[in-house]
Amino acid sequence: MLSGRGGGHRPQIVQQSGPTMQEIESAMDQMMCQALEQCKAMYEARVTTLEGLVEQQQAQIDSLCLEADALRDCLAADRVVSADRFLARLHRRRFEAVLRLHPLRAAACLAGALAAPERALEVSRCAGPPGILSLRAASRAVGLAVAEAVPALGRLFPGSIYICGGFDGAEDTGTAERFDPAAGAWELLPAMPERRSVFAAAVMSGQLYVCGGHNGAHLLSSAERFDPAACAWERLPAMSERRWCAASAVLDQRLYVCGGNNGERNLASVERFDPASVRWELLEPMGVGRGGAAAVVIGRCLYVCGGSCHSEHLSSMERLDATVVARGWESAAPLNVGRSYAAGAVIGSKAFMCGGCGSHTCHSSAESLDTAGAATWELLPPMAIRRVSPAVAVVGGRLYVCGGRDGEDFLSSAERYDPLAGHWEVLSPMSAGRGAAAATVLDGRLYVCGGHDGAEFRRSVERFDPASGGWELLPPMRGRRASAGAAALWSAGGGGAAAPAAEQAPAPAIAAASAALGVSEGAVGGGAEPAGHMPTPPSMLGTPT
Repeated sequence: MLSGRGGGHRPQIVQQSGPTMQEIESAMDQMMCQALEQCKAMYEARVTTLEGLVEQQQAQIDSLCLEADALRDCLAADRVVSADRFLARLHRRRFEAVLRLHPLRAAACLAGALAAPERALEVSRCAGPPGILSLRAASRAVGLAVAEAVPALGRLFPGSIYICGGFDGAEDTGTAERFDPAAGAWELLPAMPERRSVFAAAVMSGQLYVCGGHNGAHLLSSAERFDPAACAWERLPAMSERRWCAASAVLDQRLYVCGGNNGERNLASVERFDPASVRWELLEPMGVGRGGAAAVVIGRCLYVCGGSCHSEHLSSMERLDATVVARGWESAAPLNVGRSYAAGAVIGSKAFMCGGCGSHTCHSSAESLDTAGAATWELLPPMAIRRVSPAVAVVGGRLYVCGGRDGEDFLSSAERYDPLAGHWEVLSPMSAGRGAAAATVLDGRLYVCGGHDGAEFRRSVERFDPASGGWELLPPMRGRRASAGAAALWSAGGGGAAAPAAEQAPAPAIAAASAALGVSEGAVGGGAEPAGHMPTPPSMLGTPT
């Protein structure tokens, strides 16, 4: 800028001060903050948009999953698609997808590795009978590879008779013992955590499960299982209700406990125990409460027959299809007469019901239902004598009914029914009357343990050999017991399957191997009806304490 009055003066420059470095830095910081705020706002807006899209897609996925589940249930209910086949196919596709992401290149396969008999035998020795039977059921190729090793399992893992609980004439007991047929002696086992009699019991994967019952003071909801390999009992979660005189069965490696009595009324509720999740699941109830009913499994269906409700002895039957459990129970063909505390058994596709208690009498009648044919129960020739709560077993495709009571006396008589011949055969009698005795089968021979003869609770045990047609008196048990539970289990190598009083129909691969070993899985044989001085079932006289 120029200043001065005359032309002779030199111009003067006026200097203006600029922004300081601090001001520049402050301005830059402010600009950066503004830019960051704009970026943050843009980022948050985009995240919000993406989250909305994810929520919409998740809602669509959830809706599609629900629709797919509903469609699968409808197809399974109409028997268009098998639930098991669907899950197997889904598992196979998931496995193939993982293989595509992570290829496995191996020249050998499990079936090939087990093709050598000595290798298959060594694997069988380590896995034990339950592992080998499960492996056979899971893979046809592996089943063929280990077929030669199956007979050797019977020598590696000898079977024993296990019996637990019951009433000894003075109190309910928690003792347990096992009989070794080779040694011919009983061995005392660890006692159950809780004393009990008239309990529901079954064998799954070589372990013995006992649930509910009576402990001498009150009815029980507790449950426990015995592992022969560890020789120890394990407490399990309790059922949702206390119950005794309940029906039990094993279906798809789950234990079903149906009905029974809780001390006030007969129950319609049904619970299912899953060993994989170690928990009980309350299922849809039956249509009517049932105490002293019989439960049998044929194929993938559970049938609960007869029983009592209030003062009525029921002839109705209900069926639960394992492929569509969510559909609940459905009424099935009724029995010809009402029966409670009857003998129930399965041979092939046929269910059998023999004897039991009616409104005014004990029954000698018997009937059968062919689930693969006629939809009605067919009356069979009657037994030689009326029987309530007999010991029952299936040996060699024939139905054995032993002991029980006829309304007045405790019976020592025994008879068997041949479905092919269509008639009963009276057998030689047992050495003593036995009501509420426990029965099981091992190596094709029938064992009947304990029971009550009206005056004495027994320790004695008898074995019937179909080959000789006679009874053999065995060494007595350590303790007296009636209304106990008995099963045949493998005694070593991780346990094994049991031989129940009524032979169930396991999966074909398991059935073939089990037959070679003389054992199978299912419900445990025992006297369903309380004996002697124990409280009498509500359906029989009054209400238990």
